[in-house]
Amino acid sequence: MSGQRDIAEIRRRLAAIGGTPGGETFPATVRSVDETRRTCTVEAGGVSYDDVRLHAVADAERKGFCFIPAVGSVVLVSRIGGSNELFAAMFSDVDKALLTVGEKTAVGIDADGLTFAAGDTALEATADGLELGRGAAGLLKTLSDLCDALARLTVPTAVGPSGVPVNAADFTRIKDELKQYLKG
Repeated sequence: MSGQRDIAEIRRRLAAIGGTPGGETFPATVRSVDETRRTCTVEAGGVSYDDVRLHAVADAERKGFCFIPAVGSVVLVSRIGGSNELFAAMFSDVDKALLTVGEKTAVGIDADGLTFAAGDTALEATADGLELGRGAAGLLKTLSDLCDALARLTVPTAVGPSGVPVNAADFTRIKDELKQYLKG
């Protein structure tokens, strides 16, 4: 009896390979994700489907918008035209959203926060705070250096240089406060 069940299961799986369960759009469980290629492998009705697109074109320069689904989540998969190519149309759980516009601008959103890059300017917002930078320079370092310079400021007078500012401690406090919401 076990052999007959095995043969029936093999027949069911072979029949499923030629068609999609339930028509042109069907629910499937995400088994793995290839974020670089922007594809995933899903399973529906005991059949595994590889290279399901998460983006309009697999292996392209990856401009445009793309959701990266969570492994184990459910996606609605649709067939592209009459071909055997599939794409994920809707998502129950997303790990990340990616948007690339043009050659230099990209936005990423995931559970850790938001990143934005435009050329060599980058902004990151996380639970740890904001980080804004351009090239090797960062806003926190620049503002900290400014507070340090102001705390050491002396001004030439007719009778010699002045002393350090009487409010030098305020600049130190401001520098410490910056670290509460800026990082980098």
